[in-house]
Amino acid sequence: MGLLERLRPQPGWKDPDPKVRRAAVGQIADAAVIADLARTDPDPGVREEAQSALLSLALEGPEEAAGLQAIAALQDPRLLLQIARQALLESASRAALTRLTDLKALASVARHGRHAAVRLEALARVVEFPEAAGAVRDEVVATALKSPHDDAALSALAHMQPPRTRLEYAGVVESGAPLATWRSVPDPRSTRLEALQVEVEFALKPLPSSAELEREMKATEDRVLRERLLRKLRVRRTVGEGTTAKVPLWAWRVGDALLVGQPNEAYSDLQQALRFFHGDRPVVSMNLCNGSIGYLCPEELHAQDIYQVWQSPFERGSLERLIGAAAEATRRLE
Repeated sequence: MGLLERLRPQPGWKDPDPKVRRAAVGQIADAAVIADLARTDPDPGVREEAQSALLSLALEGPEEAAGLQAIAALQDPRLLLQIARQALLESASRAALTRLTDLKALASVARHGRHAAVRLEALARVVEFPEAAGAVRDEVVATALKSPHDDAALSALAHMQPPRTRLEYAGVVESGAPLATWRSVPDPRSTRLEALQVEVEFALKPLPSSAELEREMKATEDRVLRERLLRKLRVRRTVGEGTTAKVPLWAWRVGDALLVGQPNEAYSDLQQALRFFHGDRPVVSMNLCNGSIGYLCPEELHAQDIYQVWQSPFERGSLERLIGAAAEATRRLE
């Protein structure tokens, strides 16, 4: 070491005296330096002090990067468990959880973790253990999802029916007033998965051609009018130059549920009709799928001067035609 190097002030954590190094650990802001001391310092007291500093960074540090660096340097499973359960930042808690492999440690996080999302992640890992007995899994579920919760999603999960069950009316019990009672019964669900696509042909209102709309756009300086003409042009190009347009309709059977999607904004008559046709079967009706063309209004509204009518390129009766096509497509999936 040269003379200038010997004369240059050295940081406390490089001092040959272990007591000075221990005292200096608390002044270090760089997690990488603390981690290096925790691994390589020859004095056990300095290493222990550095471990405590890393734990503090991981548990209470406001800076995510420093906390994650501290967690990466820690090896003691007990410290990692403490961080997974108690860390201020969810990202730190999750990083520590990924380092845990012991079933009891994971169950402890599932029961007592500070962050709801981390508790659920720990719970998911617990139930994957083949050696975790059913009773242990049930107990962990009950405690990890205990109510009341400040997390609405966990509270909802806590009160859900068990999988593949449903409630069945079990009679009346007199308790000052007649009370209905219900019991949970097995309810095996369908695993059916099927899809189909059909085309629905709609009549179009009398529309200017694309060429006419382009000429009108070139002839006007009015920005508002140009924007309206541009929207009409886009619709015309979408539906084509003819007097009718074929529009796709998609339908899926997923288990017991039916899903229907199409690219227009159909009035709620569509979903109401489908639910009427299919009784108690779950039905999902989706508008604006894979694009957007125009509104589909009930026939009786076409006599009114409203935006949903004059914006749409489709003639009256188009919604009713869509309802018929959707009913037929979903009937094929029953």
